[in-house]
Amino acid sequence: MATTNIHKTKHLSGNPVQEGDIQPGLKVTYPSGAGGVVTCECLSVNEDMAEFKSTNKDWPISFTMKFNQPEFTLEEFQDLREALRAYDSWNSFPTDDQRRLVHKAADLGYAAVRSYTQANWTEKGVEDFRALKQSDAA
Repeated sequence: MATTNIHKTKHLSGNPVQEGDIQPGLKVTYPSGAGGVVTCECLSVNEDMAEFKSTNKDWPISFTMKFNQPEFTLEEFQDLREALRAYDSWNSFPTDDQRRLVHKAADLGYAAVRSYTQANWTEKGVEDFRALKQSDAA
């Protein structure tokens, strides 16, 4: 099972955040959406999710980490491959369903969304897809 958005966070020291670290009051850095990062504080945690909010009044972002989310299936990875190809195409565009899939993959760390027209695989996405294909072939 996966935790959404955890791969996007780091402790203020720069170390990656682990699930066991998450508690109210935890301060992390998170992408600001404008090319940098912003410090966010964990406001609440329960068995389903943790909620974070920016400590910077000039960058009022918030985000949620959802716990125990299912990993992608082989079929979802294959659909993700096609969706990412659509982002890379000169003569077609991703459908709304493909965009939703890519954003879901980005929340799980399998893809990165750069803009409305740019998305790509992450190293984790490539590795997990390869491993799943190999285990399915066995």
